[in-house]
Amino acid sequence: MAANLMDNGYHIHLLASFDSTEEVEKFAQLTDAYYTAQGRSPRTFSTLTLLKDINTLNEFQVYVRIGITVSCGIILSFIIGTIAWLEYRQESYLLALLQSFGTSKLILLIHTFFENFLLVTVGLFSALFSWEYIYDQLSSKISILTLQSAAQISIPQTDISILFIAASSSVLIAMFPIAIGLRKPPGLILQ
Repeated sequence: MAANLMDNGYHIHLLASFDSTEEVEKFAQLTDAYYTAQGRSPRTFSTLTLLKDINTLNEFQVYVRIGITVSCGIILSFIIGTIAWLEYRQESYLLALLQSFGTSKLILLIHTFFENFLLVTVGLFSALFSWEYIYDQLSSKISILTLQSAAQISIPQTDISILFIAASSSVLIAMFPIAIGLRKPPGLILQ
């Protein structure tokens, strides 16, 4: 090897490590400009193209994850809204009876809102606090893949926000059948 290197001139080995792809790209541009100014054309090995591909994949993964989260949020809203419609058919008699005893429509509407809000909030918070345990239990059962522990994984704030918006909208969707049903006179329902 030494004889070959001596025949070719001299050899510079430069190992650089950076924190971001942008820094790697800037370094590659600066070294290319430096060697071009000196009239040299060195052979370089860089991970820049691989890093760009990884960044593109990460951006695509973010969009896919947000799309999945939005889809799950829409499904959550429709499921809770549909359950509310079906539940109203069961509770319409009870609501009409309470109205006939003098309970105001506003009180019944507020009661329904807080009931749905409490159920959705308990469901969301139990999911947020139990996902690490469930993830660790499932990942320990899968021996084919080596997965990170849940302590090293964090849920992006965007996903949490989307789920909370979906949960809030599902509570509002669940209010529609009650609001529409409370407009009917109690006598028609109690017949």
